[in-house]
Amino acid sequence: MEHIHLDTLTSTNDYAKELLGEHKIVAVSANFQSAGRGRHNNTWVGDSMMNIYLSVGIRHDQGINFNRASLTQAIGCLAVCQALKIFAPESTFFVKYPNDVYAKLLDESTCKISGILTEHSFQGSLCSSSVIGIGINVNQTVFPNDIKDNTTSLKSMGYDIAIDVLTQKVLEILEELLLKTDKFVFEYWIREMNIINKEISIIDEPGVWRVSEVCRDGRLLVNNIDNNTVRYINNGDSIRYDLD
Repeated sequence: MEHIHLDTLTSTNDYAKELLGEHKIVAVSANFQSAGRGRHNNTWVGDSMMNIYLSVGIRHDQGINFNRASLTQAIGCLAVCQALKIFAPESTFFVKYPNDVYAKLLDESTCKISGILTEHSFQGSLCSSSVIGIGINVNQTVFPNDIKDNTTSLKSMGYDIAIDVLTQKVLEILEELLLKTDKFVFEYWIREMNIINKEISIIDEPGVWRVSEVCRDGRLLVNNIDNNTVRYINNGDSIRYDLD
């Protein structure tokens, strides 16, 4: 996989997407991105030369179905989580449904340390390309007020890890996972999320729900504990649950 690193970009996702005309798979990273994106048009916040801003673009020449495309986000989360466990083995990391990685702190609280945003292009019913955007908080220790209570970094956790070394490990693991079968990735993702049978709350909805299944397309099948109502969830921002 070719890896292109630049000082500043508006968005590593956008640049990786541009490069797919000449590359089947390419990694793009930057010291800083001025318009990094999170889910639902949120901004990914980060200072220059403090964190990992990374995207991997993949061109699917034969096209892939929606279920396989949905696993690319899982692959990004799994690669990050596995790399963090290698470099910070004394700490505990969780994959939070569907696209975040959280760390357990010394006070037993959990805080977000990484977010993954995957964007796809489709031709008809088949996905023609995917871009996996990865942000990891490495050395930044001061965050905006609206996220500071729910955000951490490796430096804040007491680790001193070189950004380029961690980036390379994430890419190595991600490339290995891309070669695995859908079944392997899906089952690995389920194990790392550990969400089946957990009780969750849904924002702005009454009651407590239990996760009964993670569907192959990435949705959660949940049922209301009080009245056994069944519904699907496809937005991790709308639910709350204990990661432990």
